[in-house]
Amino acid sequence: MPDAKRTENYRGDHIPKRPLEVLEFIIQSQEKGVLVEKSFAINVIRVKEIIKRPRVTKIIESGTNVLGVFHLREDLIPLVDLPGWLGLESEKPGDVVIVTDLGDNLNGFVVHSIKKIHHLSWDNVKVPDKIDRNQSEFIAGIISTEGRLIMMLDFETIFAELSQSEIKYDISRFEPMYFAKREEHTIMVVDDSVFSRNYAQRVFTTIGYQVVTAANGVEALDMLRGGTRVDFIFTDLEMPQMDGGELLATVRHDRDIEDIPGLIATSLTNLVTLQEQQDESQRAGQPKILAKKDMFTIIETIDDALGVDPNELPSQWDSYGKEG
Repeated sequence: MPDAKRTENYRGDHIPKRPLEVLEFIIQSQEKGVLVEKSFAINVIRVKEIIKRPRVTKIIESGTNVLGVFHLREDLIPLVDLPGWLGLESEKPGDVVIVTDLGDNLNGFVVHSIKKIHHLSWDNVKVPDKIDRNQSEFIAGIISTEGRLIMMLDFETIFAELSQSEIKYDISRFEPMYFAKREEHTIMVVDDSVFSRNYAQRVFTTIGYQVVTAANGVEALDMLRGGTRVDFIFTDLEMPQMDGGELLATVRHDRDIEDIPGLIATSLTNLVTLQEQQDESQRAGQPKILAKKDMFTIIETIDDALGVDPNELPSQWDSYGKEG
């Protein structure tokens, strides 16, 4: 019987874990006079290409860790001293640049060398409780492989801090979309990226929705089973511990929360890769996947799922008999 699986402790353990490809790179630092190599990683889907360190043009009033800008074909890209930003000092400057694509924002990050690509799953990424999110928001998780620890970085949050995007959210374009009836509904935003989580929260509250947040699927599930009442789940696709697909599949198997609708979003900007993810999600019977940057489409999808019609005009009789 299908209901046999719908137990209180169901966590989707039978669901195949999403594959994860990370690029391991090395940053050197001087520690007590000794040269130490530290391993870091970036999700491969964030990498546009890897190049040798280019010549740069200095820019006025750039941050201390922004070395300047360089041309990559038709694009003008800022070059960031990643070791310096991380507070790791080395006598030898890095000579390799990882060009990242973060929501249509191209950036170059200087590192010392590239080690290899690891083919893993999100189960390999751990988020230790001892990491203070307020102090280490750029840490996406820790990977243990081949007898060593690799720190996976959240480049979206790094970029946000470098550009001070946290205080420059483009929220004004959403302000005219405020609709009072949305205040009757609560959205749960689930995302391991601090920047993306905060941005979505700001957008949804601006247009009227109540919002609660969680940093990954496990935390979200614990909140839901602990009594947090929500009407919709807006979740990132790829997260450590439990990704968006696992979260929504697990919710569907829990009698107490099975009726909560959801939507998966991703930072993928490559149309081919995004289409592959959408096709995979459809085959698995999961909700459709939308790009995070398509926020207007996301809002329309959530409104439709919750029966909210912002174009609905108030009746002339709504105020009849009320004190004016």
